[in-house]
Parts: sequence; C-alpha cells; structure tokens
Amino acid sequence: MTDRWTKKTLLLAVMLAMVLAACATLTPAQLAEVRFRYDHISDVQIGALAVQDAATLNQREVAALLLGIRQGTLMLRMNVHLRSENPLANRAAAHMTRLDWLLRIDGRETIRSTLQTAVELPPGKPQALAVAVRLNLFEYFNERNAPDLLRLALMVAGSGGRLPPGVSLELTPTFETPFGPYTFSEPVVLGEKSL
Repeated sequence: MTDRWTKKTLLLAVMLAMVLAACATLTPAQLAEVRFRYDHISDVQIGALAVQDAATLNQREVAALLLGIRQGTLMLRMNVHLRSENPLANRAAAHMTRLDWLLRIDGRETIRSTLQTAVELPPGKPQALAVAVRLNLFEYFNERNAPDLLRLALMVAGSGGRLPPGVSLELTPTFETPFGPYTFSEPVVLGEKSL
C-alpha cells in the first residue's frame, strides 16, 4: 500500500509542478503582446566597400561597383538592429526560440532566413536583437540597369542608420510554452512594404 501511495503522491507532485509551471508562463494572447521595433542599421557594405554615406564614394569606388554589377554581382551586407519588448503587464518572461525574417526591398521579396538564437524577454525590459543580412542585389533586381541598381544599393546603404523608404523586414517569432511552440500567425512588419 505504501508503494501505491508513493506513486500517487509522486504523480500528484508532478501534476502540481506542471500546473505551477504553466501559471508562470505566458498564454498565446499574452505572447501576441510582445512588441518588436526597428532600432538601426550598422556595418553596411556594398561589394567590398564599407558605406556610411553615398556622398563619400569616389569615382574609382563607383566604377568598381558598376563593374561588379556588369559581372552579375552587387553584394549588400548589413546588420539590422531590433528591439523586442515583453510588456510589464505580462509578469513572466517570454522565451523566444527562433525568429524567421524576410527582407523586402522596393516591395519585392528578397532574402529570408532564421535567427536561431534563444532570447529570454523579461517583462518590461527591452532586449536587443541583430539580423545579419547578406544578399546579392543582382539576383533580385537583375532587370535594372547598372546605375539604377547602384542607386538602389546606395539608398539602402546611405540611409543614415534608418530603415529607408521601400524597405521592410517581416518578423515571425516563435516562443516556447509548456504546451509546445507558439508562432505568431501573422508577421510583424517593420518599415514599408513598397515605395
């Protein structure tokens, strides 16, 4: 009888622990209140050139970029910095396990990827996230002539750290819950969908 009693006590303790764990986590409705916002762009490179301002490019650098376009490549590299905040009213940390993202430029879907870093979002404390973007603009905009494609790259690069017009980042976060993963049903759109 004590063996049976021990099993029942153990089962009851496990169930109580699960209920308490569920109470200390967030519901899908609460997770939907987690906010994302754009912060800034850094480390912008077009081709092999670090670019802060299009006006600083000299003729040799512009010529090298145009030559790269004629050869079918115009690499754009940048880090897009975001802030995510779990509202103070949620009273429990949100555990983001992945962040799927899609970059649109001039309304066109370009690159998509996943940030696989787990991030804990304590209530009321914004957390910094960075998305590393690497793409060959020529692959997505090869119908444009070389000067137009270079202008597009310079528009993105020379935005002074702001998200330029016509550029958007669509975010689809996934959070850990005791009942399995919870993914936003609609992406969070930062920026403009088209020019």
